[in-house]
Amino acid sequence: MLGLIPWLLLVGAVVLFKENRRGQVLWILLPVVIVRLLLVQVRGLSPSEASMFISMIDCLLIGFVLNWLLAERIGNRNRFVTWILALLIFVVVLGVNLVNLGLGTEALQISILIGLIVGILLE
Repeated sequence: MLGLIPWLLLVGAVVLFKENRRGQVLWILLPVVIVRLLLVQVRGLSPSEASMFISMIDCLLIGFVLNWLLAERIGNRNRFVTWILALLIFVVVLGVNLVNLGLGTEALQISILIGLIVGILLE
């Protein structure tokens, strides 16, 4: 049940913001669905490793889609403010995703890895 919480952020962004209530949003969500369906096929990993990997990919997917869906709202500002707002979206998604993973060494490792990936990609 906790695994649905990050996806509720995505549903909330589509439902709550008027500019996201149109058919073109499905084109943004299509790659997410495809990648998520491909992740179901992850084999060769232990269940805990697969869970961590899927959680990391979910965090990045949801973070990027939320940034894309909210780009119209956060993109009309100074570059630095836009960067901070995009980073804040990723931090919120990571925090919500950590609820699923719990607090442990694996969650810390995933947080550091996601932080590095997001920092590089937002540069």
